[in-house]
Amino acid sequence: MVIDSNDNEPAFDFELYRFQVSESAPPGTPVGQITASDSDSGRFGQVEYELKGFGAERFDVDPITGEITVKSCGGPDRPDANCLDYESQTSYALTFTATDGGGQVTTTSVEIEVEDVNDNYPKFELPEYLRVVQEGDTGFRPPLVVQAEDADGPSQGGGKLFYAIHSINTDRTIFSIDPVTGEITFVSPAASADTESGRYDMVVRATDLGKDPRPLHRDVPVTVRVGTVNNAKPRFLQSHYKARVAEDAARRQEVIRVEAEDPDGRAEDLRFELHSGAKDNFVIDLRSGVLSVAPDANLDIQRSGDTYDIQVRVADSGKPFSQTGDATVTVYIDDVNDKKPKFEKVSITRNFYILHNPNIYFIMFSFNFSRPILSMCLRARPSARRFSPCLLLTLTGTLTSSTQSSSQLLQGTRPEIA
Repeated sequence: MVIDSNDNEPAFDFELYRFQVSESAPPGTPVGQITASDSDSGRFGQVEYELKGFGAERFDVDPITGEITVKSCGGPDRPDANCLDYESQTSYALTFTATDGGGQVTTTSVEIEVEDVNDNYPKFELPEYLRVVQEGDTGFRPPLVVQAEDADGPSQGGGKLFYAIHSINTDRTIFSIDPVTGEITFVSPAASADTESGRYDMVVRATDLGKDPRPLHRDVPVTVRVGTVNNAKPRFLQSHYKARVAEDAARRQEVIRVEAEDPDGRAEDLRFELHSGAKDNFVIDLRSGVLSVAPDANLDIQRSGDTYDIQVRVADSGKPFSQTGDATVTVYIDDVNDKKPKFEKVSITRNFYILHNPNIYFIMFSFNFSRPILSMCLRARPSARRFSPCLLLTLTGTLTSSTQSSSQLLQGTRPEIA
């Protein structure tokens, strides 16, 4: 009996295999199939396949059939996300291996070209374009040019774009745009009367030349404000605002919101600030105009008073300089009962004489604020040998008595007796 040995290695039909696959191919899409033959019998003739090289992780290979498919790179949350992107890598040069049951290995080269599809939208250099011109102007200085770029390859337009004015808020033909360069020019002189707001609001569209699956476009807003010699100032909706807040109000508590408008601009471009009078106890939001209690405020009435006359200011985004408007916000501070009564003096003592012939009576009156005791001493004439006791009256109305020595009797000045 002849026993077969593993004397044959796997053999491919070609030294190089080339395949193409679309960058939009979903996971599991077949790319190609490669097989090798092995003349050995039994397990020595069984071949398993593997793909190696930089980028091989973007593909799956069936180890038995040799079929290559697109792999999912989205993870468990996005199983339908493929791994291919023409703009990141246009082709892959890989090594395809065949290993038989005896461990013999044969390799061949695989080139996979990624086909570009039009999957990138044009991208403008700026999110919006803003210019200011004067009444009657017929040109931009410097020129107004909108520019965008497209990342798709040569088969999808090679980054070429065409520009057009998609919409504008006037029936007059004021501007035109070069479809290739994106430069916007005047057709008619600028006039603030053309629009209610005194500005032209355009939408410029950039469209690529891609065809698979279709051309893509993106829009960008272009605003041309028509100024005047004086450039209208923004104004508050009220010249004087009033509000109340407790002196123990929470920090960052909203007090009032001030609003303003710009006759020749957009309200969302206005910026608010505190000009004076806040005493570091209030702050204002730059964009919303909300006046609130400052984080480190101290609204104690005894310290800062019960009224704040705060000057608020609003500024527009006019070029070459902005205009401002002012208003007053009067904030009244409501007192809260947060302090205990406090006496100005700790105690008061008064001594005086009462003349009543034939005797002179000496009275000492004393009140101590730190202890609830009112004391009164009634004494006879100092020459008398018998003295009356002192009477102590507590704030609860209790009378008590005490005796003092003669050395404690006379205080103050005794009047002369005729």
